[in-house]
Amino acid sequence: YFVLTLYHMFAGFAGNDSMLAAMIHLSLMLLFFSVTIVVNSKKVFKKIIFAITVSTLYTSIVGLAQFVLGKGGMGWSDNDEYIGGLSRISSTFANPNVYGEFLIITICISLVAILLSDSWMQRIVFGGCFALQLVNLALTYSRGCYIAVVLSVVIVVWCCDKRLLSVGVVAIPILPYVLPQN
Repeated sequence: YFVLTLYHMFAGFAGNDSMLAAMIHLSLMLLFFSVTIVVNSKKVFKKIIFAITVSTLYTSIVGLAQFVLGKGGMGWSDNDEYIGGLSRISSTFANPNVYGEFLIITICISLVAILLSDSWMQRIVFGGCFALQLVNLALTYSRGCYIAVVLSVVIVVWCCDKRLLSVGVVAIPILPYVLPQN
């Protein structure tokens, strides 16, 4: 994958955009190795997960402010055409879909923070972050992200605590009454 990314960096069809995409992929690959070197104990891992969870509060608050003020997605152009003119929020991102993708990652991290919490107070704080992120994801109106977050949460729960999957099995029959018609 690394070799193919380097090849497409210079021989990609999109010109400069290929270079940018390749640089992003290469930086993420290097980030993986950095994280594996830095995270050498469960204590360090928990600190990083907790810090990421709390730091995502900023984007969530900005997203809610966009919704409340009716100024969602300032750089996004389909607001008038989408769902009867409802405004899609994008928080600090230019595109609601990209914000939704960001939220998928942070929702999974927040879920891990909840599962790793030692005290009820931590669980309440991280649960609040988790709920705020879910609300923001709903306000992006990104249906692909809705599907992705469900699958991601199932995978995280499967890896962390398989006993929690029984809650999901109970919730499946309720979904047709909760999900929107379209």
